[in-house]
Amino acid sequence: MKGALACLSISIGHKLGLFQQLAAQGPCSTAALAAAAGVTERWVREWCHQLAAARFISCDAQAAQFWLSEGQRAVLVEAGPGEQARATPLEMVCMLPTVLGKSAQHVACFQSGSGLTFDEFGTEHMLHSHRHAKAVQFVKKLCELPGLQQKLTEGIKVADVGCGSGEILLHLAASFPASTFVGYDTSPQALGLAELRALEQGLQNLTLLNPSEGAESRLPCQPTYHLVVMQDSLHDMAHPQTILEAIRQSMLDDSSTSSSSRGPLQRQADALDGYSGGPLLFVSDKAACDDVASTLQMPAAALMLGYSMGLCLGSGLSEPGGAGLGTLGLTEAVARKLSAAAGFSRYRLLDNPSGDVNCYHVFCP
Repeated sequence: MKGALACLSISIGHKLGLFQQLAAQGPCSTAALAAAAGVTERWVREWCHQLAAARFISCDAQAAQFWLSEGQRAVLVEAGPGEQARATPLEMVCMLPTVLGKSAQHVACFQSGSGLTFDEFGTEHMLHSHRHAKAVQFVKKLCELPGLQQKLTEGIKVADVGCGSGEILLHLAASFPASTFVGYDTSPQALGLAELRALEQGLQNLTLLNPSEGAESRLPCQPTYHLVVMQDSLHDMAHPQTILEAIRQSMLDDSSTSSSSRGPLQRQADALDGYSGGPLLFVSDKAACDDVASTLQMPAAALMLGYSMGLCLGSGLSEPGGAGLGTLGLTEAVARKLSAAAGFSRYRLLDNPSGDVNCYHVFCP
């Protein structure tokens, strides 16, 4: 209970910039913190007392001074301009109040077998899913594939399917101005946030489309894209098989790999067998095991399955006949099956020696 209730205060503090002010000011009174954040002192006092009691912030009770230790700052304050991007748990912590607020709807889902779309949760979770550190890691891993960074630098056509509020799409578009990018998502709210961020950054090399608005806004039926990316979206989709089939149809054929090396990709630590920058689908999704026993032993299993109950499973069941993969549903075995059925010639799960929560799947035409 202590941790659950602290999540509400952490979410409030993040939205109001209270953690940023604590980090900037050092030891300060609640009055000074409230003035710096532009909020009322009485609420700030209670907020400080609660989080100090829960050991999320530091305090000198006698002097009535509050601050963040280095360890607390690393967890509760996102990297600022000019700082190295780092991952924090703020995304999931700040989403928790939104998820818990839908308990009545979740009870109905249990009874009906249906789910909830992400838009039914409003924009709250979308605001917290836009994390620069995650985008940096994604692009870093993508550019480790032989020849692909050069292709992006020279200029290719790229699609982000399930782009959400633009986290990956915008970072790619800013990093590779010679390439052109198209983001696809069925959430008007998410696309609205992505469009706003694109305008703020002055990006001219991307387009945002909602496939629900008509055939002209869907993935093209003819080979168009050299690269398609997906970040934490495939497991959320009600019909992942249909999506992968449409993606395969929209991709250019791989003419960069000789026929002798177009067998199944080997799971090697060094490089993709025969790959040299050709077309591919690059998917970042939650790391999961093929068997339940191993999944339940994963350090983050309880957290991931909790968010699956709250968000991801419901999204995957939000349409009739939904696959309902859930947060940990895109295992290697499932991905291989989807890859073959969608018409991809090769698939590989990249090694993940860092033990990240996400892993990376590569699908080649």
